[in-house]
Amino acid sequence: LQLLLLLQQQQVQQQVQGQQWLWYTSRAHPTPKPILSIGSAVELVLKDVQERQEERMKKFKRNNTPTTTTTTTTTNPPRFDETIELSINLNLDPRKPGQALRGSVSLPHGTGSKQKTCLFLSLDESVLDAVRNAFPNDNNNNNNVRTGGQDLVEEVLSGSIPLDDNLIVLATTDMQDVLKPAARLLGPKGLFPNKKVGTLLDINNNSNDVVVAALQRQVGGGVITYRTERNGIVHGKVGKASFGVEPLLDNIRTVMNTVYDVKPDSFGKKKASKNAKYFLSAHVSSTQGTSYKLDVRTIDPSSVYFMTNTSNDKVSTTT
Repeated sequence: LQLLLLLQQQQVQQQVQGQQWLWYTSRAHPTPKPILSIGSAVELVLKDVQERQEERMKKFKRNNTPTTTTTTTTTNPPRFDETIELSINLNLDPRKPGQALRGSVSLPHGTGSKQKTCLFLSLDESVLDAVRNAFPNDNNNNNNVRTGGQDLVEEVLSGSIPLDDNLIVLATTDMQDVLKPAARLLGPKGLFPNKKVGTLLDINNNSNDVVVAALQRQVGGGVITYRTERNGIVHGKVGKASFGVEPLLDNIRTVMNTVYDVKPDSFGKKKASKNAKYFLSAHVSSTQGTSYKLDVRTIDPSSVYFMTNTSNDKVSTTT
């Protein structure tokens, strides 16, 4: 057994021509996955997306070739813009006090999708008039922003407004008591207004212009929310494949800076400490593609390698 362990260690440490690694590969010892810098990983993800799109086009052309039995063809080729997602494993235990992170991030290049329906609730008529002027509901406007107060709450309770993933609810602080009956419907779906995610606005400290600007960011689809899961994982979409490398990297940079800024003073899954490692691992993936493990140094804002390509991508010894 000791001899086998020694041989495996020698294989891990040995490097041959062309930077190729020698590995003992079997079902019990699969080929290890590489650890890539953030730039290299995003490029590989987009390359995979492009290859899948080319395969769809080949299949489309093959299936739409007129034959003796079929004369009709489809003129619209398939265009599926995949979503790019980022997953971060943080050294946090949300069950411990101060380690449950929750908030929102405004991406500089947006997410590539727009909210279909937005409910803005307030009892202040001046605020409602400012929102109505900024989002006029006419036939020439694609923004579906509904404003109101008690009447919209009653529609939510009656089921007239579908509570789907394309709905977002914003409210001012004077609506907190009015919204309480709807908490049992909005809460489980993550739609109940909350200050941490920027959907509960304080009209006492903000002007109408600030409220309208916050609503425009939400409606434009440029705001994403994050929340630590049970195992300390934070994940969310950072854009579409059609964005390209640089806009995706800008969005990822904004997300990482935000997550780093809300780092607790003391944290740790096992034992809380100020000197504990904050970022444990991270992966980037697309909707229909595989995920790529990232070099944590390239996504850590406190590292000198932040958002850069390291000299050599490493190989992970774990699967």
